Amino acid sequence: MPVLSALEALSSYLHFTQNSVWHRFIPPSTTLLSELLGIPVYANLINEFLERATYQGLRLHVPGDPNPNVAYKEAIVTNLAVLDQKCQKCEQEFEKLFGHLGEL
Repeated sequence: MPVLSALEALSSYLHFTQNSVWHRFIPPSTTLLSELLGIPVYANLINEFLERATYQGLRLHVPGDPNPNVAYKEAIVTNLAVLDQKCQKCEQEFEKLFGHLGEL
């Protein structure tokens, strides 16, 4: 049943992207729409990793062994940098389509 649901979801997604108003604003020749849709998925993966990496209840650190928090910190920093790159890429594509977006 989950495979069928995944196929139905993919079919709905493809129908939405091919027949939606997005194509009036975002040309299908760019990967912007797929990049935008990937951002929340990647952010959710980061959040899941953060939750698991920062939960202290099941983790034991034996003195003298490498501290696992160092590896977690490096992975968190790397994942956030990749997310930032994805967001910057989308912002650049938006600026190509709509001009300068302004600053916050």
